[in-house]
Amino acid sequence: MRGSKYPPPPLIIPQANAGAGIETIRHLQDAYGEKLQILAGSGVTPENAREIIDKTGIHQLHSTAKHDVQDIAFASDFIDYSELPSKPGVRNEASLDVIREFRK
Repeated sequence: MRGSKYPPPPLIIPQANAGAGIETIRHLQDAYGEKLQILAGSGVTPENAREIIDKTGIHQLHSTAKHDVQDIAFASDFIDYSELPSKPGVRNEASLDVIREFRK
């Protein structure tokens, strides 16, 4: 980026989740946070949200706020569950209780 007043973008090494990517997120926030809003997601939970915010300086997070729900419609010997994120007989859905945990 010849002539740019911004530093070159860092080498981004994908992480499994936002908690594992704290160092990268912090670097991006330091370099570009005045021009971009960085929204961290993947694996964000009420238990790690404060740490991610405090260590990165970002102001926004994304979370599915999910929990497992037993559901007979998802229990079948005829469905291949290997590609699904949940177990047979269980589905994930957003939980108001989990969302409330983020506000504590």
